[in-house]
Amino acid sequence: MPSNTLRKPKSNRPQVIAALRTLLGEEFFIKQSEEFDGRTNAIWTSNETWSPAFDDQTIMNYHTLECHPKVQAILDQFGWFCEPYDPGTLFMYQN
Repeated sequence: MPSNTLRKPKSNRPQVIAALRTLLGEEFFIKQSEEFDGRTNAIWTSNETWSPAFDDQTIMNYHTLECHPKVQAILDQFGWFCEPYDPGTLFMYQN
């Protein structure tokens, strides 16, 4: 393989899920995307659940499309981003 060929980094999804569970709690809805629609290497979560981890706000403000700063910090740490699917469903992807 030529040295200038870009390679996608190995997925660190298990570490991202673990960090989100530490922040949000084990009971918070966080699943692998394959359980939603078969897409691979993403994280599926709900934006309808309010979390006491951040003053009873949802993960993403659907009007501004900004993730809560605590969630965004985790995503930034691991090189991921959050994207709404609909007002109640979010997906997280590796950059």
